[in-house]
Amino acid sequence: MHTAIDDMESFGWVVLWAGLHQSRSISITEKTWIDALSADDIDKVATKKRWIMWEWPAKEKFSKHMQGLSPLLERWFSLATRARADAKQFIQENVRRTGDADEFAIGSDTAQKLEGLCVDYYQRYMEILVGFLDDK
Repeated sequence: MHTAIDDMESFGWVVLWAGLHQSRSISITEKTWIDALSADDIDKVATKKRWIMWEWPAKEKFSKHMQGLSPLLERWFSLATRARADAKQFIQENVRRTGDADEFAIGSDTAQKLEGLCVDYYQRYMEILVGFLDDK
């Protein structure tokens, strides 16, 4: 089930993509990431995204340009991992499938609670961004 938390994580990937493509001189790791994120197979891209998030703390593998974005993306991806896990647990406990793989039954009270979860994570995401910008 797609939630606003998925959209929040996507913004981090857009910032990463832009950062990688703005660097004049990229590291071998960054070249590997560009290739991984450019794959034609969406399942391979999803797998590579998880791999990138797992590998993220490898700061010594970043070009100078990406070193500047690294603290922001590291915190965002860490938060995105927690948010995804919380949303998955909430959905498993409160939402039922209606038969088709992409159809779900969700009551208004449950939808409101899920929205609250998403809003909470969006606020944390923005707090990280504001803190990052204040430090610059």
